[in-house]
Amino acid sequence: MADVRPAPAPSDPTARDRPVRALLAVAAAVAVVTLGLVLRFGLVPPPELDAVDATTRPTRSLALLSFREAADGRCLDVVAPDGSVREVRCGLDGTTLAGWDERGVLLLRFGPTGTRLTAVDPADGTTRELPDVDAGTLPDGRGWVDSERDGATLIVRDADGTVLWRVDAPDNYRVTAVATDPASGTVALLDAAGRVLVLPAGASAPSVWVADVDNDVAELVWEGTPVAGD
Repeated sequence: MADVRPAPAPSDPTARDRPVRALLAVAAAVAVVTLGLVLRFGLVPPPELDAVDATTRPTRSLALLSFREAADGRCLDVVAPDGSVREVRCGLDGTTLAGWDERGVLLLRFGPTGTRLTAVDPADGTTRELPDVDAGTLPDGRGWVDSERDGATLIVRDADGTVLWRVDAPDNYRVTAVATDPASGTVALLDAAGRVLVLPAGASAPSVWVADVDNDVAELVWEGTPVAGD
């Protein structure tokens, strides 16, 4: 009697192609990121830094106020300790960050009737006007940063002239804003690659907290920062 065996099931070409498609997707993503860095910095990328870990991850949130082209105005974002970024509110033109206390994220608004202080709830974006403030509450330069070059080395200083960081970097790389957490002394830095970096007190180099906030110019303030002059 002839040996009759069932014919083998045809292989699934879709299953065979899945690993190839996955590799192509990863390669495409890497290519897009690389192209973005090349367009922004040329062939020399921004300084390579480690990501935050359990010892360097902040325990407080950070507010960013920046212009967003899609919103055609200034928007307030909040970075949570886990590194997630959430848009809180847009339409905040004519304001500047002043602090962040139990009243909310505090914005100064300058107008014909004087200086006003607005509190923005970081949870839902609602705002409320606070009583008039005096001239002593004007921003005190805490977000000011100086990036100078010594050959191939970038030297970053804070408003007091203290050197925060020295790093070899391309000519067009810079740090555009800093803010110091009053509780821990940790410094947040926004760089030209759109990264939010954190530099714990006493550390020689920062770590990457947020890889891309889609902006390289913003004002920064930590949760728990009092308004200057209060």
